Amino acid sequence: MRDRVSTKPIDKIAGLAYLLRPVIIPAYYEAQSEEDAWTALVNVITHDYKAPMLFLYPEPGNGNEIWRPSWDQVMSGHLPYYDPKLLYDPVTWDQETNTHSYEALVIESALVRRLDREGRQGMSRRGELIVRDKFTRNDHRFMIVATHQYPIAEGWYTIFSSRNRGLHSEDSRYWVCGLRIPGRNKVFKKVSVFQMPYFVDADRLRTLRITKMSRIVLG
Repeated sequence: MRDRVSTKPIDKIAGLAYLLRPVIIPAYYEAQSEEDAWTALVNVITHDYKAPMLFLYPEPGNGNEIWRPSWDQVMSGHLPYYDPKLLYDPVTWDQETNTHSYEALVIESALVRRLDREGRQGMSRRGELIVRDKFTRNDHRFMIVATHQYPIAEGWYTIFSSRNRGLHSEDSRYWVCGLRIPGRNKVFKKVSVFQMPYFVDADRLRTLRITKMSRIVLG
C-alpha cells in the first residue's frame, strides 16, 4: 500500500477497507484528514487486526490514539510481523464514548528494567521484570525480551497480557506496559511492548496471584 499510486492520499485508506474486513465501510470525505480517515477505519475493523496493533506495535501512537499506530506511522515506520493464529482477543470500540477498551490480565505495578537502550539491529534485547508479592512482600524477577529497538525507560508501569487462553498459553507471552491516568476511567497510556518468552515464567507469575481481570480503557 505504501508504494501504490493514488489520486488522493486518503484513497489508500479507502482501499485498505476491502482488505481489513470492517463491519461497515466508513464514509470518506475529501476534506477529511488522513489520520481521521484511518481512525474511522480502525474503529470498525475486526478485532483480529486491532489486538496485534496493541500488543506488537512497539511505540505509542502519535495520532488520534496512543494504543495503536497513526497513519503516518503505518506509512513510514517498521511494522512488526504477527501470527494470525494468535492475538485475536477483542479490542472493543464503544461508539457512544468513542473509546477502545480491552479486558486484560493486569498487574498494576511492575518494574521494567534494562530495555532503555537500543541494541543491535535485528536482535532482540533482554530485560528484567520485577513484581512484588502482595502477601510476602518478596520481589520476583522474570526475564523479558523486546523484539524491537524502541527504548523503554526503566520504571514502574501498569502492565497487561494478552489473555486468550490465560497465562499458560502461547499468546500470554505478549505484554503491554504503560501508565494509568488518574480519573474515573483510569485511561491507559501505552508506552511500549515486550514479551515473556518462557511459558514456565508466565505460569510462575500466574501462581503469585497478582494479576486481576480488568477492562482497560485505552488512550
